[in-house]
Amino acid sequence: MARLRKGISVNGKRIVVWCVVLTVLWATSAVHAATTIRGYDPKKHDRFYTGGDREFIGESFDWSGVGKTSSSGSWATMVSPKYFLTARHAAPGYGSSITFYEDNTRDHSHSYTVDSWTYSPPHYFYDHYDLCLRRLAGDIPDEDNITYYPVLALESDSEYIGMEIYVHGKTDRVGRNIIDRIRYRTLATDPYTAVHAMEFDYDDPGVGDDECRTEGGDSGGPSFAICNNSLALVGTHAFSSGDNFVPYHIDELNANMGTHSLTLCVPEPATLMLLLIFGVMWLVWCRYKAAL
Repeated sequence: MARLRKGISVNGKRIVVWCVVLTVLWATSAVHAATTIRGYDPKKHDRFYTGGDREFIGESFDWSGVGKTSSSGSWATMVSPKYFLTARHAAPGYGSSITFYEDNTRDHSHSYTVDSWTYSPPHYFYDHYDLCLRRLAGDIPDEDNITYYPVLALESDSEYIGMEIYVHGKTDRVGRNIIDRIRYRTLATDPYTAVHAMEFDYDDPGVGDDECRTEGGDSGGPSFAICNNSLALVGTHAFSSGDNFVPYHIDELNANMGTHSLTLCVPEPATLMLLLIFGVMWLVWCRYKAAL
């Protein structure tokens, strides 16, 4: 009978090598599974950057109502003192704790527990839309200084096309993009989940080096438009560079928020005119590129 060799066998060595390779790949993907920004610069795009050369692009806005669970990184965007929106496929679980920060430092944090109640808008043919409404176990106290966001409310989907948005994603990065289209689709990962989608391509730096796309780990995070100089929610991330289009669901969300309701932001006349001009310029630019 052949004598057994001391140490690890050839097959054992192969297993060890593959374990090392897989571990490295996992670690690498974990590091890079964050919002991709064309000209990523920590001092510009990281909410909690602490260097003296800080130039955060979202500094003038209130991000305190965007929170996440410490365990899974699931996102929550507050739309009332108690209710928050996220993506159904990445919603924080019952009993999980969501942490929010009062400002753009980590000095003043507050954590709240997620209640068992949940609502996802139903769809006629598919199971549900990917948008998910959940609530905390209690209202956030005013003294905690955690905001909640209005939803941008325009007359038609076409008015959103060409609008600039601020996209918040994993590792608390913030980039910008332009809304390219709004359409219905289903998630490739779940054929029973529908999305009334707001899409923003990563193909042309119309917003300079801030142009971004969403990646793994960003699901459920928010996209905001600027309405009357403040952040107004338009989407929650559902797939790469595509969101659940929140304004489409305003009525049914309000019908399921009990004594709470969404606050709606309607741009002031001067802002509407600027948005219209910007939208027309964007369409002209798109047609010009297509003609080249």
